[in-house]
Amino acid sequence: MTSARWSVPCLALVMMAHSHAHAQAISLTTIPLASGDQFAIFPSQNFGMGGVSFALEDGLLDPFVNPAKGVRSTNPLFAITPTVYSVDTRRGSVWTLPVAGITRTGDWFGGGAGALQTINVPRNRLAGEVSTTNKYAFISAGRVLSDKVAVGGSGYLSNLRAMDGSEWYFGEPFSVNQSGHTEQFRLGTLVQLDGTRFFETLLLLEQVNMTYDVTYREFVTDSLTGDEEVEFRDEHNVEATRTWGLHLAYQQPLGSHGWRVGAILTGNRKTHPKIPTYEINEVLARIPRDPGHTWAYDIGLGVSRTFGPPQARLAVGMDLAFEPAWSHTWAEAEAPVTTTSGQNIRVGGKTVENRFVFSNVKTRMGLTQHAGPVAFQMGLRVELTDYGLDQWNHVMESYRHQDQRWAEWTLTWGIAVGTRELRLHYQGAHRDGNYNPNVPDASRAVLATLSGSLIPPIPRITTHRLSIVLPIH
Repeated sequence: MTSARWSVPCLALVMMAHSHAHAQAISLTTIPLASGDQFAIFPSQNFGMGGVSFALEDGLLDPFVNPAKGVRSTNPLFAITPTVYSVDTRRGSVWTLPVAGITRTGDWFGGGAGALQTINVPRNRLAGEVSTTNKYAFISAGRVLSDKVAVGGSGYLSNLRAMDGSEWYFGEPFSVNQSGHTEQFRLGTLVQLDGTRFFETLLLLEQVNMTYDVTYREFVTDSLTGDEEVEFRDEHNVEATRTWGLHLAYQQPLGSHGWRVGAILTGNRKTHPKIPTYEINEVLARIPRDPGHTWAYDIGLGVSRTFGPPQARLAVGMDLAFEPAWSHTWAEAEAPVTTTSGQNIRVGGKTVENRFVFSNVKTRMGLTQHAGPVAFQMGLRVELTDYGLDQWNHVMESYRHQDQRWAEWTLTWGIAVGTRELRLHYQGAHRDGNYNPNVPDASRAVLATLSGSLIPPIPRITTHRLSIVLPIH
């Protein structure tokens, strides 16, 4: 335990269709691992304009984010949104076929969604690909309580055989077999203060439970004969994370020229009772299973403007969010340990303590230009991550401080063609980033202390989505 490190997987970011646009489940990341839009199973109007959301409604996505917003679905609709993305720094791709629907009858409303997903990932960094299938299901229901108040609840379940990118957590394994499930429950309200102002609340509970059975192939030399032999080592890793969240949002007009302003406040409390033993080559040392907890917040302000006649309407929007977070984790002694000064640490005592302080900033901006039945979209997301680590090694009786920061950005685009009977949306995104030689890039929700200065290449992720929306009149 003298070189113990710490890691916390915070997989909450991947539980929503577009975590960049709706941050009720906040993700924190410190190491250069990337994953794409694995959990993007819901349709969205604003995906192509950077996912702007604080002051601009998304009529397709909103009912799946806050189930109370299903009250706005005056007509039922059905949507199919096939999605594919790939990462250029490794082999592999992800194909998803989701279906979703929303309906309303009188004071009651609800929706459902399901998806089958094929993930083609490398068995390891040297061998060929393997293919596996994930399954997702969503259901929501709500009711109008008065002329101004609606409530709704939803449940989201997934049966996972692979988390994209997770095979890179374990160095150069011979094989990684994954299995697990996630659960997410939401309770939301929507209060229409008048025709143009509204306030919403959302309570969130999310649980992630995964297992990783990792097999390592090692070459050893017989001390007597000098022959090289192959040995296999198996490890069973468990991951468990629970997130409680509260989200508040408000929107209202700003002046009389089509301007709107919106604000959000989100808080998350995460606990991590079980964490896998990561073994990432040259970037992370071998990491023991360590517990911990995290507090994370999002404070955001958005503005939008819509102007022009319906056939040539232009909508523009911008969001800005500050994301402070504090995380405390530790390694526990699996056997009695003697410190460098001769003190004893009992079984279960803390051998290493880590305290992270994050000061992240996220911004999104985009526009939609209508030209008759056709609409064109462009957008940009920028995420700046800045954190400091204070680490106390109680075995070595040492202390160190580490600061890291990096930036990543995503260009988005889209085109939509609509009639009264059918709407088609094509949307795309390309994610990239930069760092200086001593700063890592990251876009996967994992917390870990770095043990070296070698930084892998920045992953470039390209996503393509096609939504076929059928309004039912």
